[in-house]
Amino acid sequence: MFRTVGDEKVAIQLLRAALDIQEKVHGPSHPAVGYMLSEIAQLYDLAGQAQASLPLYDRALIILEKALGPRHLDVATILGQWGGALQTAGNLELPSTAPNPATDPSQYSAEIRSLYEKSADLYQRARAIREGHGESDAALYYLLLGEAQAYLY
Repeated sequence: MFRTVGDEKVAIQLLRAALDIQEKVHGPSHPAVGYMLSEIAQLYDLAGQAQASLPLYDRALIILEKALGPRHLDVATILGQWGGALQTAGNLELPSTAPNPATDPSQYSAEIRSLYEKSADLYQRARAIREGHGESDAALYYLLLGEAQAYLY
């Protein structure tokens, strides 16, 4: 949805204003608020600000799990997006001369390893939900890739 936006700052301001309206109209725990939080988080992630997206995904997940149930496909989508954002945030923290994680994972800080461990957990949860709904192999493919990448770190 936001891949062609030329000015992410303006887009983020507009979505934050829309979020304020959703919260006033529906309350802070309404699914519409959860979906809007997810949209804003995606925009931050696409704008190269993955760290800013993480608390938004966290809040969106809490709202949507409570409203829709922990096995809902939209919950799986948020889990997968959050897992990807965690990996992006971890990559942003890596020095340009970082060692190969497969040969020397001890060179990574505990914080970076923690991001990737949480990412793997989120991908596993998303995959379990999607498998429970009988999703196709194509739908599971990207979750498996993300989960595999998380285990490299």
